[in-house]
Amino acid sequence: DKDGRLQTMWPIICGEERQDGEYCAHDSISGPDNIAYSSDADGLIIAEDTTLHDPNVLWMLELSELDLSPGATDWRSTKQHLKALVLVPQGAEVAGPGYYPNINGFAYMTLVAQHPKKPPAYPAILGPIRKCCNASSTFNIPDRECRMPKALSL
Repeated sequence: DKDGRLQTMWPIICGEERQDGEYCAHDSISGPDNIAYSSDADGLIIAEDTTLHDPNVLWMLELSELDLSPGATDWRSTKQHLKALVLVPQGAEVAGPGYYPNINGFAYMTLVAQHPKKPPAYPAILGPIRKCCNASSTFNIPDRECRMPKALSL
């Protein structure tokens, strides 16, 4: 409303059970715990903390093709827009997702794999990822016209 208070909420993504009815499907979200937003990819970054499937996943829900008007998106149809970005070690949860669109021309995504079965836990960073080539998303791989800096070349 005009005072910034939440008035309406509706789901846009939800997990699914496996066909055998036990636990959650591995290709579907379970136990969403933390979120971040990537403005470059127009994606909701979702961290999992679940015991209903292993390993836990850092997901991205691509929002650009979804109708986010109240009640317009059926949460059962959004799975095709859900992409797994990172799998963490067995027993770990994904924590602290972050997205930083421009640090000296690079985009960074951060996360932590917390308390895996085989410690120690390490912070993880996906990046740097150079924004270039008029790409529709920061996550696009550069083509022949756009080259990664020498230090990052594969």
